[in-house]
Amino acid sequence: MPTPKATRVSVGPIGSENQPAVAQNSIDRRRPYSDSRRGVLASLAALLVPLPDRPGWQMTSRFEIESAVPTELEEAQAQVLLSEAEALYASQRERAQGAESRATTLQGAVGVAAGLILAGANFVLDPARVADRIWRVVFAGCLAALLMCLVLSGWLATNANLKFFTWLRPKPAPILRRACQDVAQADRERAIDLIAYANANYYVAAFKVAQLRAAARWFRGALSLLGLLALLLAAYVSFGPVPK
Repeated sequence: MPTPKATRVSVGPIGSENQPAVAQNSIDRRRPYSDSRRGVLASLAALLVPLPDRPGWQMTSRFEIESAVPTELEEAQAQVLLSEAEALYASQRERAQGAESRATTLQGAVGVAAGLILAGANFVLDPARVADRIWRVVFAGCLAALLMCLVLSGWLATNANLKFFTWLRPKPAPILRRACQDVAQADRERAIDLIAYANANYYVAAFKVAQLRAAARWFRGALSLLGLLALLLAAYVSFGPVPK
């Protein structure tokens, strides 16, 4: 049976309704995945350039999926297969949309926090308020690290939302072709298409989740530095020199 023609386009956030439908016959196996090695450099690379973990199951093409599904299926079997394929396809879309939603929330939190910190930085860096130079250097270093964590968090959260990928979903042509088939055969063909789309879309959803996780870690680091800055300010007020 001929497979649908492939139309490859770049799309933005998964929730966009104006995305054209895309179909393809094989999975792109050249996409980068995270390094399984452990170590300081590997951990730092995972925070700066997060990539999805390689799936534990084998990525298969549409042809391989079609070969694995029996040609003759009972109508009830085809319906069960279709319902499971629909759930699999929907799970990848929900996973991607959930990551985008949380990334948008994190972007807002990063923007608010960065604005407040920049507005208050003048207080701890003003020689009239913090007379001791060593204390000012300590405060400046803490603020610089804090802002860098926020910048990286915001950057990765933006990657989760705006990194362009190809998202596969059903096209009108196969739908119209299935209208001429019997129920069991049409359900089988649709199930095969959805499983192939879900296979290909795994990387998109996993990439967005990886970006979000790394962004959340940088944001937690920023919160930890904010707590440290608060302790340093309390220590300065309690034990630091009094401005003249």
